[in-house]
Amino acid sequence: MGQPMDSTLSWSAHQVLQEAARCLYCHDAPCVVRCPVGIKVPEFIRKIVTGNYEGAANVIYQSNVFGAICADVCPQIELCGKDCNTRNMGEAISIARLQQFAVQQGQKVVATPVAIQGKKIAVVGAGPAGLSGAYALAGRGYEVVVFEGRPYGGGTAAWGIPSYRLSPSVLERDLARIGEVVRDIRYSTVVGQDVSVEELLTDYDAVLLGCGLGHGETMRIAGEGLPGVLSAEQLLASLNAGTKGAEPRAGHEMDRVIVIGGGNTAMDVACVVKRAGASKVVVMYRRSLEEMPAWREEYESAAALGVEFRFRTAPTAILGTDRVQALSCTDMKLKEGEIMGGRLEPVVGSEYQLAVDTVVIAIGQGKNRLIEQFGNSAKVFIAGDAGNGGATVVQAVAEGQKAALAIDEFLQAVNTGGEGQL
Repeated sequence: MGQPMDSTLSWSAHQVLQEAARCLYCHDAPCVVRCPVGIKVPEFIRKIVTGNYEGAANVIYQSNVFGAICADVCPQIELCGKDCNTRNMGEAISIARLQQFAVQQGQKVVATPVAIQGKKIAVVGAGPAGLSGAYALAGRGYEVVVFEGRPYGGGTAAWGIPSYRLSPSVLERDLARIGEVVRDIRYSTVVGQDVSVEELLTDYDAVLLGCGLGHGETMRIAGEGLPGVLSAEQLLASLNAGTKGAEPRAGHEMDRVIVIGGGNTAMDVACVVKRAGASKVVVMYRRSLEEMPAWREEYESAAALGVEFRFRTAPTAILGTDRVQALSCTDMKLKEGEIMGGRLEPVVGSEYQLAVDTVVIAIGQGKNRLIEQFGNSAKVFIAGDAGNGGATVVQAVAEGQKAALAIDEFLQAVNTGGEGQL
């Protein structure tokens, strides 16, 4: 999901200027190279130093319409900060904090709609990929209609990121700015139900699918249907629902929670339920710590909150009558002759049970079946999690922008008599 930076914390202007003064303004700018959307980091930092905060925000938003959100949730240590040359003299510059400051101070930055050029484009999904693509297309003069099944926008950024990492006000700031250009966003409109796939293919010149992933994967063990068993996206969406004007789902009385999985989403779930007051939170992962896909910073943040970890452990059954009462588990080991990352097998005789109130399955999500309904039409383009299987917010933004460029090239080719290729 992103870097574990508490969005409720911010730096003073003095702290920001001190940090900005460390920038070397590198001619090769590895921070720009490693940013999926190519934000001109040295340029916006230089504007901060000169007190031109609005100009700094402008530089950020020129590359990333979700500039405020990404300031809070981008994995800086894995992206722009990874090859920062100041690391040779200490720590990498905190680009995320500087970006956060710039977009907060430069709130007067607004976008300007452009004239319509007569082509209609349907965008499915009002998440980072869909809205960044819609924004770029509207900026090129296309008439864009966005269809979103939920009653609010933001996609995974809205329902899948805990509020302590992404303040609802930050999300609303970016959504409001996008809404100045993308004027037709139809919420609570499910494609395939409220509007048909055939209608979109017939009535629009191109379709951008930024609909995200499908439902969470299951473990295919007994008891998964019991009350108290949730997918990661169900739990995160439910806990975030209160910030979107909806009531959280009932049945989430969480005191003893086991989270199955080892990715960043599993860490998010563990942290948010621990912060919500759960007395015991255990992350269960079938491989070792070294093999766990979650970023080390995410793991350390969870451990610092008191989240427990059981490595080389796998669930075998969820037990209970009216709801979850216990989880049956077994220890795991590498099969003979296998090396790290290889095939596993249960340790014979190691089975045991853990008392639990809630089990959260965070082992990934499947492909969105909606994509298959659009077939192989040349006018259909895919961006974000729907295509990459689930990545960062900034990667989804980058893919939405690239899809917009591809759609523009496709429609220009059609206008000039070309065939138009994906």
